[in-house]
Amino acid sequence: MNLKTLIIVAIALSTSSCAYVDPNALEPFKSKKVTNTRTAVDESIGIDKYDEDAIDEYMSGLKGVVQFLNATQTAESTVIMQGQMLLGLALGQMKTSKIEIEVWPLSARTKVWQIKGSRIQSYNELVKEESARILADPNFDPKLKSIIKSIKLITKASLLS
Repeated sequence: MNLKTLIIVAIALSTSSCAYVDPNALEPFKSKKVTNTRTAVDESIGIDKYDEDAIDEYMSGLKGVVQFLNATQTAESTVIMQGQMLLGLALGQMKTSKIEIEVWPLSARTKVWQIKGSRIQSYNELVKEESARILADPNFDPKLKSIIKSIKLITKASLLS
């Protein structure tokens, strides 16, 4: 998907809202006296030890960052400014996924690196190359440069530490 298509999709998603507000939710909150009683917790509640989809979400965000950085080579400045919203979404996805991945057990992180490590390294190299190109170009917006400097990538060392 090219940058212009991504921008159109993002704008369409942000402008179409199907929100419904229940009128009963707008009534004033009625205070009830709370008693100190204990409630038994349902033993069937399942809590995931870690988010198994986090690495796929991280990779999706990483690919989005690479696509944005590549698109800046040929895009006009107005399109780049509009694309910053998509960059922000991709970076947010990377950051939240990175938080999830950091709590995985070492054995799971090791297995992920065995399977996806070479791809992560390849995408990281693309991000570094494109970031260096943008940071060296005096015509790019300093705000965009600041965002690019803030990108935190998962590396083998950070994943397996």
